[in-house]
Amino acid sequence: MSTAAREPEPRANSIAATIRERGQRVTPQRMAVIEEFLTRRDHPSVEQIYRSVSERFSMMAVSTVYDTLRLLVELGEAVEVSAGGSETRYDPLTGDHCHLICTQCKQVIDLDMPGDAEAKLSPAAVERVGFAAERVIVQAYGLCAQCRSTASTRTS
Repeated sequence: MSTAAREPEPRANSIAATIRERGQRVTPQRMAVIEEFLTRRDHPSVEQIYRSVSERFSMMAVSTVYDTLRLLVELGEAVEVSAGGSETRYDPLTGDHCHLICTQCKQVIDLDMPGDAEAKLSPAAVERVGFAAERVIVQAYGLCAQCRSTASTRTS
């Protein structure tokens, strides 16, 4: 996972520079959203980021968080994740990896894909059917260890 190895602060500064190069403003609120997002590993939603950042910026609008996360996706600095509910989640890890999504608690777990799985799902593999893949994201749905444990306790 290539982007996982980069520290949040230098990465945030690099993203800010890219945004400025595009002629867009980098406000303190936007930077707070970017920095908060880059430190999270729980695949947060817009609402979760908003709750964290609005503690420091009481006048921040939810739309600022939404717009900033959409910009990060556009810049290739975030990946949208559908956890099976109505709420979109976001992942700061943009390298090839798998998402394990619990259908009960909606937790999203990152899993590095072994080399053979990546080879089977590589952009070159899907090109054989005429599709030009830009990124490969695999999502597996099931029950996480905690939900499985809770379910087995109830049935015992």
